[in-house]
Amino acid sequence: MTGLYPKVIEAQGLVLVCPVHNYNITAWMKAFID
Repeated sequence: MTGLYPKVIEAQGLVLVCPVHNYNITAWMKAFID
């Protein structure tokens, strides 16, 4: 994940996509957003 941080900071936008389980995002996606 540390390799993604510089790319996320430099990006003009970010699209996050994940499957929906029980009308909630996955734990991995929640951790990434937090």
